[in-house]
Amino acid sequence: MKKFLISAMAIAAVILLGVGVAQTRAQGPNIDFRTNIIQKLAERFNLDSNKVQEVFDEARSERQQKMQENMENRLNEQLDNAVSAGKVTEEQRQAILAKKAEMQEKYQDLKDLTPEQRQIKMMGFGKPHRGFGFGQGMRGMGIKDLPQ
Repeated sequence: MKKFLISAMAIAAVILLGVGVAQTRAQGPNIDFRTNIIQKLAERFNLDSNKVQEVFDEARSERQQKMQENMENRLNEQLDNAVSAGKVTEEQRQAILAKKAEMQEKYQDLKDLTPEQRQIKMMGFGKPHRGFGFGQGMRGMGIKDLPQ
C-alpha cells in the first residue's frame, strides 16, 4: 500500500510538472489548479495535505535547480567557445560572469514580491545590461554573437 501511495504521488508530480509547474509561481488560476490537485490527492489517498504539498514543492525545487544548472553549463560552454574562437578574452568572460551574478542577486530579491511590487521594483532597475559591453571592449556584441 505504501509503495502504491508513493507511486501515485510520483505520477501526480510528473503530471503536474508536465503541465507547467514553473508557471505556478505566477498569481492566478495556475495556483488554484495546483492547490486543487494537491487537495484531491490528499483526500483520495487519505494523506496529510501538507505532506503532499511538501512532495510537490520538493519536485519543483529539484526541477528548478536542474534547469539552473543546465543554463549555467550552456553559458559556460558558450563563453569557453567564444574565448577559444578569439571573440572574447578571458577577462571579458570573467566580467560577463560577474555581471550575470550581480543581476541574479538583484532579481533574487524579487521572488517574494507581489506581481505589482515586482513590476515597480523592476522599473527602477532600468536596463542593467545597457552599456555593459562598452566598458569591456565588446561594443555591439550580444549573447547571439557567441559561438554556439
